[in-house]
Amino acid sequence: MRLNVRRSQRRQQSVVSALRETGLQERVEEASIGLPEDLAGALDALPASDREVLLLHAWDDLDTAQIATALGCSKANASLRLHRAKRRFEKALGVRTDMRREIDRSSTTTGEGAVDGC
Repeated sequence: MRLNVRRSQRRQQSVVSALRETGLQERVEEASIGLPEDLAGALDALPASDREVLLLHAWDDLDTAQIATALGCSKANASLRLHRAKRRFEKALGVRTDMRREIDRSSTTTGEGAVDGC
């Protein structure tokens, strides 16, 4: 009997994991609709675990205790994961913003460095 219970639990965990991953991707796509290109790109550049905790916080408006419950971890762990995800998001956004500035500069200056009025 115990082996049947273990197999059943493994199957359930597998289904939950698959549904969670599918649901997360759909939520990321839904959250990206209407976002500025820089924000959507930075969000897309993050690992799935970072996107999940950020979406729970920003999209679902959950506090740290609620995020901990949703993720099945401690409040301290949820707080740490959220903090790290925010830092990675800011870094990804900063890199994309720096790239955008560089592209804008190269398209608005002439070879001599003067601003092109056209």
